[in-house]
Amino acid sequence: MSVTHLLLHPEPDTGDSDLSWLYRAIHAAETAVFDAVLAPLPGPAVPAEPSTLLANLVPRTTGIGLIAQVSAQYVAPYNQARMLNTLDNLSRGRAGWRLVDAAEDSAAALHPATTPETQRWLRAAEFVTVLQKLWESWEDGAVVADIESGVYVDADLLHPIDHSGEFFRVAGPLNLPRSPQLHPPLLVGVDSAATAELARTHADVAVLTGEHPVDAPLVLREITPDLSEPAALAVRLATGDGFVLHLTAAGTELFTREVLPRLRDLGVVRDRYETSTLRGHLGLAAAVPVGVPQ
Repeated sequence: MSVTHLLLHPEPDTGDSDLSWLYRAIHAAETAVFDAVLAPLPGPAVPAEPSTLLANLVPRTTGIGLIAQVSAQYVAPYNQARMLNTLDNLSRGRAGWRLVDAAEDSAAALHPATTPETQRWLRAAEFVTVLQKLWESWEDGAVVADIESGVYVDADLLHPIDHSGEFFRVAGPLNLPRSPQLHPPLLVGVDSAATAELARTHADVAVLTGEHPVDAPLVLREITPDLSEPAALAVRLATGDGFVLHLTAAGTELFTREVLPRLRDLGVVRDRYETSTLRGHLGLAAAVPVGVPQ
């Protein structure tokens, strides 16, 4: 069966002031067997950093993927590597991340630009590479956890990354063991030649916000769907690899009631989770190590 991948980007509605709206939206999305939910960026209705917010959602969910939105401009790569590694371990392989640009990043209004606009996506590419190296700095089997000898880790299986690049210098290794997916899947929004190139070279999933051509293992389109005509929407959603849907909690519940049955009649969505990791949900191959000197 050709599966239409559905990801939820939950949006607060007028009057939403606590996280109950978000819990409703995610419950509806998991009931509908969406592949993943993207954590909303911080704001009045979402008073939390995305990775921390998603960690709170781990015990509230069982199958849906949990995708943090991450800025490469204002976060240290070591800290971000730790947060995503932790989320992947806590969720047993359901973590993912999406790079956001300056226009989406609320931190941009609070800090001066750290990198000229023409170099931001070069910085982002190096940021991705550093995170991947840090995630690989612990070999499989590094955790011994031998109570009798008192040895927790085999130090010979931990490796500095000694990264020295144009934007970052990071010695490593990470201070956390490998996570189930090794590299949580990376989503990159594509609206320009620069972002298309970043998606081609680094992304697992390209998210189209315009009409720019892109080459990536999985290509999704980001839309705010019109729920007034469920049948027409279902036909539209049955085309292509899949979609990132911007919906409120009420909109997600309406989608589950009115659109989802039509998609199931078309045979393009699952009625249960058949894999346990976000990579599995998205039909992605296992992560290929970038290589850390050993």
